[in-house]
Amino acid sequence: DTDNNAEADQPFIVFEQDGGTQHSAIGSHSGSSTDNNALIFSNSVGSSGIEAGMIFKTGTTSGYANAVERMRITPAGNVGIGTSSPQSLLEVRAAAGSPGTLTLSTSEPTVVDGDKIGRIDFNAPSEADGTDAILVGASIWAEADATYAADNNRTELVFATGASEAAAERMRVTFDGKLGIGTTTPSRALDVNGD
Repeated sequence: DTDNNAEADQPFIVFEQDGGTQHSAIGSHSGSSTDNNALIFSNSVGSSGIEAGMIFKTGTTSGYANAVERMRITPAGNVGIGTSSPQSLLEVRAAAGSPGTLTLSTSEPTVVDGDKIGRIDFNAPSEADGTDAILVGASIWAEADATYAADNNRTELVFATGASEAAAERMRVTFDGKLGIGTTTPSRALDVNGD
């Protein structure tokens, strides 16, 4: 795009099949403020199936033909890592005999008591009622229970839920296996504080 005006005609590299069918393109987008000048990778076909979508390959042997599939985005938008047919929005599948692993980590070089190591939040940010309805409704996080050292990574698992506020802690599993409900410092295998 060299005309320096009519910015709706941003440049694209288009890939055509026999007969001129344009299934895929790479280009720059001009649109709303949230995607203006974004680099766009596009693929769309008339029929669904794992034969379509986007496939990402890498390898350790010279020559692009030796690369093997590592990740796929299906026509429906599901992302598969280690699988070409993901069953949900994101599926991570390991080789036979190994578990699929999703790692949540921190770059903090000096972890201390109370630091969160990884966290999963559950919420409905598009809920039309707004206000409390769009707050985080539930969370699970890993929290350091001491300053980490060469001989220590004491970590607790915290479960939080909300009613009309951001999710707050309700239950905790300590580093040594104690379960606390209504208390952050359980003193026995099961410690329940409250009704």
